[in-house]
Amino acid sequence: MSILSVCGECGLPVKASILALVDPHADELQPIEHPRLIQIGVLLWTFAAFCAAVLNWVIRACEFSERFFGISADVVPLSRFYIGSLIASGLGAIAIIRPHAGLDRRNVRRAILGVLCYAPLIAAAWYMFFRIDPYEYYVYSSTTEMPMLRIALRLVFGISLIAMVLLLHSNALILAHRSVLVRSGRVDRQPLRALAAAAGIALIGDLTLLIQTQFSGPITNLLYTVGVILVAAGSFLLTVALWGVTLDAWRIRRVIMAPGIGLTDIFDDRT
Repeated sequence: MSILSVCGECGLPVKASILALVDPHADELQPIEHPRLIQIGVLLWTFAAFCAAVLNWVIRACEFSERFFGISADVVPLSRFYIGSLIASGLGAIAIIRPHAGLDRRNVRRAILGVLCYAPLIAAAWYMFFRIDPYEYYVYSSTTEMPMLRIALRLVFGISLIAMVLLLHSNALILAHRSVLVRSGRVDRQPLRALAAAAGIALIGDLTLLIQTQFSGPITNLLYTVGVILVAAGSFLLTVALWGVTLDAWRIRRVIMAPGIGLTDIFDDRT
């Protein structure tokens, strides 16, 4: 059948069908030596991070339900799952360091530093959830009940998160571009930079909370309110961005295992 002909069954031009299915750059993609491990790592990196974000919201919901409705809940198991999810995400991120050969060494080094950023991130989260929150449960209830150490640890968490995302961005984008749908923009993508931006909003909120401790009077309440709103807004946007990145990881799972259909797969040497 000629490429210029029309399909006798569906009535569509053969050329249109080929363009819809074929990735013209599939033959140029670097092969992945251990595709199954890379696929599992990428999915673990994103899904575990999203689970951690959801668990954080659940823990905060338990805090507010006890304070305002008297409904108590044991959040220790949830906190353990939260830390476990962060650790799992960090382990999955190892797959981003060098998913295939031919990567720029600078990108590989940046990715290594990005994975190492999980260490202070997890340490800060663990200390907050197991050494501060059990004794300062209503951490966002008022200006007088906001522990300074917790604010400092949240700053460490936020800076580590932003650094991790930016350092892993290049290699993650290379993996995402293995998909012709992602590369051509035919699907909505939540770029990793949106994660950094959302974390930055929350970080500004934490800085505002830190600044308000240096003041007294009405301005303290104003700064506290602004800080809490920024932290909540940044955390919400971060969760949405994580969901978008998780969907991206799910979309590219197949092209990690094997490249899309290339031109050499449908045309022989005589074509």
